[in-house]
Amino acid sequence: LLADTAAAAAARRPSSVIARVRPLLGLNASAVQAAADAWLAPLSVVPFGARASAAVTLPPSPRPRSAEELAASILHHARTIAEATAGGPITDAVVTVPPSMPATARGALLDAAAAAGLSVLALVPTPTAAALAYGIERSWGKEKAFVLFFEQGSTHTSAALAAFAAGGGPAGAGAFEIVDLAWDDATGSDALDGLLLAHFQKEFEAATKTSIAADHRALARLRAAVRRTKEILSANADAPVSVEELAGGVDFRSTISRAEFEAMAAKAGFWARSVAPVVALLRDNAAVVKPSSLAAVELVGGGTRVPGLQAALTAALGGRALDRHMDADEAVLHGAALFGANASTAFRLKRFGGADVAPFAVALSHAPLDAAGGSLAPATRSKQALLPFGRALPARRIAKLSPKDAGAKADGWALTVSYDPASKRGPPGDGATLVGEWRVSGLLGALAERGGAQRVEVAFATTPDGRLAPERADAVAEYEEEYEVQVPIVEEEKGGKGKKADAKAADAAAKNGTAADPPKFKTEKRTRTRTARHALKLTGALAWPRLAPA
Repeated sequence: LLADTAAAAAARRPSSVIARVRPLLGLNASAVQAAADAWLAPLSVVPFGARASAAVTLPPSPRPRSAEELAASILHHARTIAEATAGGPITDAVVTVPPSMPATARGALLDAAAAAGLSVLALVPTPTAAALAYGIERSWGKEKAFVLFFEQGSTHTSAALAAFAAGGGPAGAGAFEIVDLAWDDATGSDALDGLLLAHFQKEFEAATKTSIAADHRALARLRAAVRRTKEILSANADAPVSVEELAGGVDFRSTISRAEFEAMAAKAGFWARSVAPVVALLRDNAAVVKPSSLAAVELVGGGTRVPGLQAALTAALGGRALDRHMDADEAVLHGAALFGANASTAFRLKRFGGADVAPFAVALSHAPLDAAGGSLAPATRSKQALLPFGRALPARRIAKLSPKDAGAKADGWALTVSYDPASKRGPPGDGATLVGEWRVSGLLGALAERGGAQRVEVAFATTPDGRLAPERADAVAEYEEEYEVQVPIVEEEKGGKGKKADAKAADAAAKNGTAADPPKFKTEKRTRTRTARHALKLTGALAWPRLAPA
């Protein structure tokens, strides 16, 4: 069961329903258990597999189900719907993700897609998908137009500043670039449900002198009721909440006004946390754009329907009105569909380009290894910046390593790619900074005929799922090469240079109808710098190694 039918089932069997799957991807069991406790979800969490991910037990089945399996069931359901609509098999997919999704979670999501029988063409950040859907339907001039996209889902909030302009191709072609990103992975619209739940739980307990903190079924039923209350408050000044026989056979009925609800959220700091990404974008890009000069402010995600949030966002923008040109629920999906169509040869679309942005700074650390793969003393790691925050994606980078610094016994390096904790927006919220680990070997003896390698170059590129990984490693040596070239002999003549004399002789020969003497040449030796390359062995993998099919 999914969506509303699953929510209804949760009120009856709370321990058999899981409300959030995507945020659990890429986490270990202890992190998943902490998240479940924070959500008041009565889940039984156990470690799963050799990579120590998490699995949950959903009664009545005793078999633990991994987060990847749960995500795969959702993707398989989506695939079934798509195949019924298309009338044929579907094997490729474009999946949207929060821009701050770490490498471990991306790897887990790819596993889930594979289990669902889908090949992922790309993992597209939600702001990028929304920007594509927004921009492709409009015409743009040569001057950049800046648009702010604000998104709030159930568990995260993000803001993106995008620049749109006409491209250099055919008439009507355009392009966009994501200029900057900011987010809060700990704030989403579900937090408002939690506030209402706590408010009415306290009210019920005060009236009945009975605690329901351990009654998971009562809490699940009350949560379902307050979600409806929140939706009613988005269009009305007040709303009721009603649950038959909430606990101990006692019915619960109450009301709340929108003003009370908004004051409650303000006291909890929800509005301030929600608009903080927008405040950060405006502050960091004040030299580029002001709120008043924004071409549009677009809202994405179901959480943006809450009037209190819209008011807080307007205030953060200095009173600038919000735009509603896009369907908040469908904008991201529309962009993903356009991305997939653009990647296929079966569709013809209006030409419209786009560039994403790196959400985290990425760093490379490395330590020398001997021929047996062991660490060389002292086993210290050197670190260098690999990809700065805000760099346009896709990107390619070259890391240069020094064999001289590694030592005469070094046969290679252990490489670790990770998100830089000092990044502008900080590391991922779940603390998962590792991107991947690799080993370079085969340096000893490489390019011996050139006196050995002078440096090693490791070429990195972003993958379709947005992670940075090495493609190859080369030992490099530059050397001087001597070569011969034929150059004309220039003879000197009294009263002038040789070139003038040659010119006069040629003119005289032309007037007399005779041929000039053929030019004379001599051989000169010259040198040029050449580069020799020798491919080294590169092994390793991105973080969260792929699961083998069952």
